[in-house]
Amino acid sequence: MNIIIFGSDYLVFVIILLFIFAFLFFDKKAKFDLIKLGIITLPLAYLLGHLGSLLINNPRPFIQENIKPLAKAVYDNGFPSDHTLFVMTIAFLIFAIKPKIGMPFIILGLFVGIFRIFAKLHYPIDIIGSILIAGITSLICFYFLKYYKVIKG
Repeated sequence: MNIIIFGSDYLVFVIILLFIFAFLFFDKKAKFDLIKLGIITLPLAYLLGHLGSLLINNPRPFIQENIKPLAKAVYDNGFPSDHTLFVMTIAFLIFAIKPKIGMPFIILGLFVGIFRIFAKLHYPIDIIGSILIAGITSLICFYFLKYYKVIKG
């Protein structure tokens, strides 16, 4: 039970701290590429996630099942999972610049989504939607910035 609460609510903060720690050791080029890519990708992923929530109404499991969630929750639309969207966007950004470092972040991001399902905060479609939004947005932004030589990639 405690691992589900930790994974659904607090693993996000661990990922942020790990990201900051990893970022400190990136070379100057990688840091600037990641910053430029993040400035475009993070707001766009958030915007697309918000648009998705307006188009897809998917009540959270704890609301539909009339049970108490295992972790902190808000009583709103479950699609997409904001937690998963955020950490997966960060993970895909790192992966685009430093694939070997990005892969563990992707795995940790997947765990956030899985724990959100176990905590009855989201359905799998909410998590899958978040991963797709994060992945597609990151991919498009990466190739767009690389094509226009804003980043070296």
